[in-house]
Amino acid sequence: MLEAWEELDMTTVARDTGLPAELLVLLEELSLRYEILDGSLVVNAPPIFDHEDFAAGLLVLLRLASPPGIAVLGSGYKYFYDGLRGNTRNHTMADITVVSRDRVERAGTVHPPLLVVEVQSPGTQRRDLGEKREIYERTGVGTYLLLHPEHRTLTVLRLVDGTYVETHHVGETGVVRLTEPFAVELDLGQVFVG
Repeated sequence: MLEAWEELDMTTVARDTGLPAELLVLLEELSLRYEILDGSLVVNAPPIFDHEDFAAGLLVLLRLASPPGIAVLGSGYKYFYDGLRGNTRNHTMADITVVSRDRVERAGTVHPPLLVVEVQSPGTQRRDLGEKREIYERTGVGTYLLLHPEHRTLTVLRLVDGTYVETHHVGETGVVRLTEPFAVELDLGQVFVG
């Protein structure tokens, strides 16, 4: 388990991944979103307007409903899903990450988020439905939301006995009521504006 987050810097990540620290620093300086999924570096293209607009709408609804001990964070917050085993080799960066405030550090979290949201695009849809879904499921992320800007749908997957079960799939005017990780009403009419 990672003990001292102060040591979690590009040198630590570079050591664990085998990637040059200079490359990781350059990606950070260029503000490029990158993930390391089971040892493979994935650099994501900058998001388009609809992606960011709809993600922001959903983030606001989640943030307004979240209790004081819960943080709702936008894209860029890292989940080091091998961190409990003592390394930073692998990490995801969901479009929205919901975590307990007492289980995070400045650089990211090694504990499974309570909820993650991925906004699907043609370039990420296969990864969101395959590799990232498997990672989130395997590591115990309780709720996984898939927001599809083109189809204007929201799919809710809930972890039940270690496996994701689809509990909701609604269109652009639907309403989803979640009780976990906290009570929230997601009115998609407020997300899919414009």
